Parts: sequence; structure tokens; C-alpha cells
Amino acid sequence: MQSVKVDTTSIIRLITARYDLPVLPGIVAATRRGEPPPAKDNAAPAARQERLFVEQQGFDRGAIWQFGDYLDLTPFPHRLVTTFETNLNGLLSLEAREVRMHGGEIKKAFYPNFNMIRLVAASTVIFSHAFLISEKTSANEPIHRLLGEGKILGLFGVYAFFVTSGFLVTQSAQFGNAGAFLWRRALRIYPAFIVCTLLSVYVLGALFSPLGISGYLLKSLHVKTTVHAVLDPSFGMTLPHVQFYDPAISWLATFVNGSLWTIGQEIFCYVIVAGLMVTGLLRAPLMALALAVGVTWQLFFDHPWPNTRFLTDFTFIAPYFFCGSLLWFVTEKRQPNFALASIFAALGVLCLVFWPAYLYGPMLFAYPLVYIATSQTIRMPTLERLGDVSYGTYLYGWPVEQVMNHALGQYSTWWAVLALSLPTAWLLGWLSWHLLEKRALRLKRLTFLQRQPVSP
Repeated sequence: MQSVKVDTTSIIRLITARYDLPVLPGIVAATRRGEPPPAKDNAAPAARQERLFVEQQGFDRGAIWQFGDYLDLTPFPHRLVTTFETNLNGLLSLEAREVRMHGGEIKKAFYPNFNMIRLVAASTVIFSHAFLISEKTSANEPIHRLLGEGKILGLFGVYAFFVTSGFLVTQSAQFGNAGAFLWRRALRIYPAFIVCTLLSVYVLGALFSPLGISGYLLKSLHVKTTVHAVLDPSFGMTLPHVQFYDPAISWLATFVNGSLWTIGQEIFCYVIVAGLMVTGLLRAPLMALALAVGVTWQLFFDHPWPNTRFLTDFTFIAPYFFCGSLLWFVTEKRQPNFALASIFAALGVLCLVFWPAYLYGPMLFAYPLVYIATSQTIRMPTLERLGDVSYGTYLYGWPVEQVMNHALGQYSTWWAVLALSLPTAWLLGWLSWHLLEKRALRLKRLTFLQRQPVSP
């Protein structure tokens, strides 16, 4: 490994500028000649420590210690020149570990492009559902017409959601224990989902029940329905005694929220990640193996569990999550580059053209997606003021489209449903984020499920 000789101020400036971080405070653990590194109480296991050894005037060796809960790092005296016995990429791998101190709180690396990518993905789902809900078929959806049965733009949006989720969730899993991880995931998923379920049961249910408002509220088992829908998100796709029009016209008449099938799959993926955390198996080789099994499964089994919809959906969508997880490990070691992203994008196009029936061909676009999301040169709108509205947009998209389709009646067209539903879903997503999701996420600071930080 080569030595890079720079002063400390330059090191800090390099790290903060490269990864767009504010000042990086902390404390240097440096020892005088012949003295051992300072002991730390409750230190994280050795496997979770990174040691960058330094050599400087007046000291034999100093160590920059990374613990699982915080990074112990502060500039050496300004005028001292330090030699890092590591290459430059090794130094900058600090960011790949996404740890910095700010008021005692762990801060992960923030990739602002993800917000826009996920909002676009949610919007593509609403776009494709506009055809299905208004015309009772997806036959006229542009991607369906181009690539054939089962291929719609919204499905690519779902793929993007699971790839980005696998990436970001694996990033999150690097900090704290499995209990803290599941707590953070529950805070991200359940508050908005529960409110959406309550609105579906008690508002849409009452308004669109053939029993009438009073009849529905008096006769339906609301508590049982709500609990069942929260515990099993797929149950909330249809609700008892609720229909938007005569079911004889289309099976879609009873679907209150057809997008919820992915929520259960997302939660199941979180549980798998937590299990891997507990067993110490959350590693790149295992993710690569899971991905390899997932993408080859369809070649041998079209419907492995024909009577178990949940497992069938899992084998269909989970490989995209594992792909995103694997890409996090790849990105930790090496920043995605434009040339490789271009190659994968070209291969993805070729696969769609010559093998459109293969479910995992679109996965070739995952690397270009992560390249765009993590790029330091591609600057998408950060949506900083708008907030992370993608999840709420996705949750409310289908119910809003059903209501708009019902309101338009005989004048319903895909473009009319889309024009009314998309901004409404954005608005509900904005309200959900600012009134509920953002506030709920503050509870992740509760420490009863997390390791306590090591005192300096």
C-alpha cells in the first residue's frame, strides 16, 4: 500500500468535500512512543473496528478507531504532518462505512438522488394503474404494447423500489443491533401504512359500501378487519362489503388498494436482513448466492408454490431486493462508474428486446440505477423542502385512482384519471411525510433497543 502524506486539515477537507459532509468532529486516539492504544469500555467487537494507523512527529503510532456506534476522529494538531499507511481509497472508505459524529448521533451517508428516484418510481406505478383502473385492462399501456403481456412501466417502478430498498436497508443494517434495525424499519413502514389502512376501512369503506354508510358502520367488523389488514398487508387489497362499482363489470371493483401486495414482501425482506444480522451472515457472498438462486429459479419453476400467493410473490420480487443489497456491498468497496453502468444498461435493453419474458432481465438496470443514485456528478432535484414523499405517494396512489375513476364515471379515461390522481397522491404523500412519517422517525432515537455509544 502506498503512503499518502498530507496534513490533517487537508484530510478532513478531503473527506468532507468528497462526500458533501459538514465538519467531522470527534477525538483522536493517539499514543506516545511505546504506549498501547487507549482502552475503550464497551468497545464494539473487533470485527466491527476499522484501524487506520498513522505515524507522526513525537508519536510512535496513533490509531483512528471506528466503533459500531460512533467514529472517534478529530484532527491532529494543525501543523503536524501525518503519514497514513494506507492508500487514498482506504482513507476514503470512511464514508463507505457512513459514520460521523454530530451531537452524539450517528449519521449515515446521504444520497439525495434516491428521493427523486423513488418518487419517479411511485409515479410510474400510478401511471400504469391509470390504464388498468379506467380501462379495466393494461393492454393500452405503452410498455405493455411495446414488450407484451406482464410488462408495464409501473412494474419497473416496483423493481426500482426494491433495488433501492435493498441498498438503503443494507446500509442501515450496518449500525446498531437487529432489534434497533427492526425498530427503525417499523417506524418507516407502519405509521403511514396504519393510517392509510384506517382511512381505507373507515372512510372509503363507508363511502363505497353497498350497505350504505350507516349499514356499513353498524354491520362490518371494523376492528377485526383493521387488525387483519395491518398484520397482513395483502388482506387490505380488498375489504369486506366494499366495492367501487358492480363486480360483474370487472374484478377490480372490489380492490381498495391493489399496491399493498409489495408491503408484506418488503417487511419479510427486513426480517431476513435482521436474521442475517443476528447470525453474522449479512455479507456480500451470501447476498450474491441468494441473488443467483433467485434469478435462476424461474428457469426451472414458473409457479413454484401455486397455492401460496405470498411465497410466489416473494420468489418473484425478493431477488431485486437482494440485488440492491449486494450493490451496497459493491459500492462500499468501489464507487459505481459510468462505463460499467453503460454496459449494464445496454445489456438490459438487449435483454428486453430479445428475451422480454424473463422476469429478471430488468435487473440489469440495477447497477445504472445505483450509479445515478450515488453519483457525485449527477445532481437530481433533492426534494429537500418537499420531503421524502414517495412512500405516501405509493400508498395512496391506487385508492385515489379508484375514487377519481368513480367520480368521472362514463367520462373516465386513463389520462383524466392520471391527471387528477397523480397530483392528489403527491399531496397526500406530502401530508403523510410532514404530519406523520417524519415525526414518527424521530422515535428511532429511543435507545432501549440500541447499544449505548462509547464515551470518549
